[in-house]
Amino acid sequence: MVHNRVFDLAFAGESFTHPRLGKCHIERRPIGELVLTSGQLVLCDPAFVELNPFARSVRPGRYPVTVCIVHYTDNRKQTDQRIASTTLHLTPQMPSAWETVTDCSVDSAVACFMDADAARVLADQSLVQGDSFAESLAEAMDANYTHTRSWGEAIVDPITGLNVIAFSSGWGDGAYTSYWGLDSAGQAVWLLTDFRVLSH
Repeated sequence: MVHNRVFDLAFAGESFTHPRLGKCHIERRPIGELVLTSGQLVLCDPAFVELNPFARSVRPGRYPVTVCIVHYTDNRKQTDQRIASTTLHLTPQMPSAWETVTDCSVDSAVACFMDADAARVLADQSLVQGDSFAESLAEAMDANYTHTRSWGEAIVDPITGLNVIAFSSGWGDGAYTSYWGLDSAGQAVWLLTDFRVLSH
């Protein structure tokens, strides 16, 4: 579950010993601001964009996205790092409760956040521009590439600022669960996607 002790440590940015990975250090890093024009949030594999937003809508605006990177040393004394989770911060508040939402299937080892409007634009652009979006996103992710993890931002519509923020999905392909972090009134303050690096 997202609220277990490992995630509590991850949120605090601490070092700890994981039962499977050994000695770990958590780095939380901001990777951009997601522009939401409709407030309908989509999480998907950017290689297979789907117009399937979460049932819960949020207020349109610009929201920071952070990744939780796990740095660890394996039993061969080789270092590695993986993106364990990604969080969309809707307010500065910390969640007091969690609501589980549907899984996201990843087949290209990359997931992304976007507004439903961006998904519609990409669907239209793909008919006339081919792979231009994929190329621009790949270039952006290459700029932040380190061995087993990366992230990047691609602008979908320069007029509205609609964008896609993409990030490596933990160990790679799979189905990954997201959670709405809620305040005491039941309003969403975070959306966190767990890539099962720490909780698997």
